[in-house]
Amino acid sequence: MNQEDRARLKEILDQYMNERLIQIIFSNPSDKETLSKVKVRPLFMRGHLVFQAEEFVGNQAFHKNPEPEEAVTYACSLLDGPMRQMELSSGIGSAHALVSKKGSLTVKSRKTQATKIQAETPVLTLTHNRQKNTFWRRAGPCRFWPIWAS
Repeated sequence: MNQEDRARLKEILDQYMNERLIQIIFSNPSDKETLSKVKVRPLFMRGHLVFQAEEFVGNQAFHKNPEPEEAVTYACSLLDGPMRQMELSSGIGSAHALVSKKGSLTVKSRKTQATKIQAETPVLTLTHNRQKNTFWRRAGPCRFWPIWAS
């Protein structure tokens, strides 16, 4: 990647990497034996925003929690070296980046309209300890005997 491509990628990542980010997926590794895929998502830990990077190596997953500034340089370094594809989805819009075999970078980004952002963006919980989504509520004790059996 040359300096212009790196600067454009850094500008797009600076624009999208905030609390509105849903996830970034880096895939298509140049070397199959190291990283196979990397997922990045926002997370609030100890009251401030960090980005959780989940690296898949074989059948193992390793986690890193870089700060926002470090996460942008980490994402740039992934596309500069071991990965060739990035897919970013956010409440603001989406972006897609491809690195060719020769090393040239192609970035396509699309912003969603302001009315769609508020209507379609799901409310994400960015806390580290999330509640399970179950189809029943655990409000209190429940009756096990049916009413007609009494």
